[in-house]
Amino acid sequence: MTIALKAAIFAVSGFSAWFTLLEAQTDENLAMDEKKKSIALYLFYLIVALLVASSAVLILPVYREYRKRQDVLFRLKEQMAMKTATCIKLNQGVNDLKSSSAAIEKIAREKFSLCREGETIMRYRASELNGSSENRGR
Repeated sequence: MTIALKAAIFAVSGFSAWFTLLEAQTDENLAMDEKKKSIALYLFYLIVALLVASSAVLILPVYREYRKRQDVLFRLKEQMAMKTATCIKLNQGVNDLKSSSAAIEKIAREKFSLCREGETIMRYRASELNGSSENRGR
């Protein structure tokens, strides 16, 4: 049957001719023998297995690099959190020094050993402190 004839039948008889044509093609497909079907199936499985293996080969190095960068990012976030906390603490200290004379006096006494007029600074050596505690125990 030629294509022109099939088209004419389809035009004249509508869908019934179309279904008849489909049945003829289905019969041809069913005529394929089992050996060819199994070979085609094995070939399909082989292609799928090759695709999976090649995908794994291509994706695995990229995934490893991704994990390394995630670890670096995590460590950097931890460092940033610590630096932020330090920055906040230092800013509070600066604000205290700007606004409070008691904070300025505390720094002057502790770091620079300054005192007010009439005050006496007493310093103890670590060896004197240890010796006095040993004498008490006797």
